[in-house]
Amino acid sequence: MPVDFDKLTNVEISGAKLHLTFGSDNGKWTVRSPANLRGDTSKMETIIEKLRTATMDPSAAEAEVKKNASLFASGTPIATVKATDSSGSQELQIRKSTDSYYAKTTAMDGVYKVPNELGDALNKSAEDFREKRVFDFGADDPEKLEFHDGTKGTFLTRSGEDWWSDGKKMDALSVQEFLRPIRGLTATKFATTGFSSPALSLVVTSQDGKRIEKVEIAKRGSDYLAKRSDGTALFVLDAKAIEDLQKAAEGLKPAEAPPAKK
Repeated sequence: MPVDFDKLTNVEISGAKLHLTFGSDNGKWTVRSPANLRGDTSKMETIIEKLRTATMDPSAAEAEVKKNASLFASGTPIATVKATDSSGSQELQIRKSTDSYYAKTTAMDGVYKVPNELGDALNKSAEDFREKRVFDFGADDPEKLEFHDGTKGTFLTRSGEDWWSDGKKMDALSVQEFLRPIRGLTATKFATTGFSSPALSLVVTSQDGKRIEKVEIAKRGSDYLAKRSDGTALFVLDAKAIEDLQKAAEGLKPAEAPPAKK
């Protein structure tokens, strides 16, 4: 696709299983449609890279071109990709025949065989592109953290390298052990119904206060459902993930006092 991949403004993918539009927001790929879907940035980057490196051989023999056209015509439609940069748009149609993928593009005539890696990357559903991690703060160290488990509440704030709670300096290792299961909260799948009264809640503030993530967690049978305040998705969480979180919260402790000077 002869477009400037470093200056793409929009990428639309439509197909039998996938209708997705995403673009770059300050260097990070974000989903624009469907609006309520948090996208997995790494998977969107994979699509861009596969499109960037996809090539067709315009010097292919006439018999091969005719064969490709026949296989494309009878193949199963996988996806149509429309990539837009500042100069305009180009489209790429991909179909699958047996175990191979064939494509035609608005940039040139003919039908050409394309790498299976490109076809496989597009032969997905919108579900495959959803961000399954509950929190976005990732490797960042938050500035504030609020955790409620029933009647128990935990409030942590960070100043430089130190963590504090109720005016007490906290043991750094125990705080990191508490952050670990929060970072690791990941959906095993998604649900559309079943969220009841929340049993736990978390508020994580990061990026110098610019990002505030609020999550409520409710019990549902043998597992849990989590809901972010900025979306409608329900994350299905394994019960052990919540048990690990609760155990880590119980393990929070103040830092040991320095030894008295003699």
